[in-house]
Amino acid sequence: MRLIEIVKNVPPHLISAVNLMGLMQGLPAEEMGYTPVMTRGTKESVRASQAQQRFGFEIVRALQRYAQGQMEFYGRCKRAAVLYDWICGRSLEEIEAEFSTNPFAGRIEYGDLRRFADLTRFHLQSASNILAVLLVDKNPQADLDVLLTRLEVGIPAEGIELLNLPLPLTRGEFLNLLRNGIRNSDGLWTAPPDLLFRSLGKERVAQLERLRPKPKKQ
Repeated sequence: MRLIEIVKNVPPHLISAVNLMGLMQGLPAEEMGYTPVMTRGTKESVRASQAQQRFGFEIVRALQRYAQGQMEFYGRCKRAAVLYDWICGRSLEEIEAEFSTNPFAGRIEYGDLRRFADLTRFHLQSASNILAVLLVDKNPQADLDVLLTRLEVGIPAEGIELLNLPLPLTRGEFLNLLRNGIRNSDGLWTAPPDLLFRSLGKERVAQLERLRPKPKKQ
């Protein structure tokens, strides 16, 4: 019911899979888990503007609904912005640096990010039928499926096809391939060896070479 109320108060043209990920952070704290925030002072207030830069004013305003105080609101914004950067392929080091208030309070680490992503995936999967009814004209299921994968792996949408490679890669390796313009298996198998070495290293390239598809017979 909380999710329905949140979504209904957002202009329909703003509803997208990524914005739903942000809106999902407005669920009760007991469902979304602990978010490290520095409760003393006002340093966490920057989280609202960080979220607004990524999602826009209307989504951030929706996150204020039902918040039990400013710190809960800032925590929602913090989770939303962290997840946005995660699925866009920003490095873990950069995410930790921007969203850790200081080394002792409000610090964001990989375990926190992983918890945010896993809980959001769980609730998005659980709510998919409800969202399909609410957004019947938009048919968001395909976009939601892509988003669920991006939350799990932490890569941009244009890198999803790389998950079909015959060898599981790390997030960093996927992102290196994307940075070098390789977005799918065809791009990988036709890439110059030196580009692959720069992206993956010699050992990983050797592993992939053993799995290279055989040329089709003419």
